[in-house]
Amino acid sequence: MKKLRILTIALLLAISFVGCKDDDKESNCDKEIQDIIDQYGQPTMQQTISTGDQNAIQYMYEDDGIAFTFYWGKGYKECEVVRQSWSFGDLDF
Repeated sequence: MKKLRILTIALLLAISFVGCKDDDKESNCDKEIQDIIDQYGQPTMQQTISTGDQNAIQYMYEDDGIAFTFYWGKGYKECEVVRQSWSFGDLDF
């Protein structure tokens, strides 16, 4: 009887952990980066920054005047994408 009780408790614990997800698990930006590459092609400039458990990568498209910065890692539940744009419209060189 004691053995059955222990097995039942062990089984219930095992079932309760099925589907659990680690909230501290690092996210990444693979999908978001691929979406940008599919839309704009390879960037003209790329910069990567990693500080321990946080990451950032910036893709610049100089001809289009657009930059995308992707942030992920510890503290980010999902990929964060920041879009920046610029124009040199009326500048004379």
